Amino acid sequence: MQNTAVFINVSRGQTVDEHALIRALQNGEIHGAGLDVFETEPENPHNPLL
Repeated sequence: MQNTAVFINVSRGQTVDEHALIRALQNGEIHGAGLDVFETEPENPHNPLL
């Protein structure tokens, strides 16, 4: 993906490697993410994706 891409997941949380997504966001490899679901529900309030 280009670094201007926005990743969107509204299907299942388990399809996303959240640690890799966090790294990609922090390193500027992608521009943003829109998530309707997470790997674990309810989500930890300290998750960096929030």
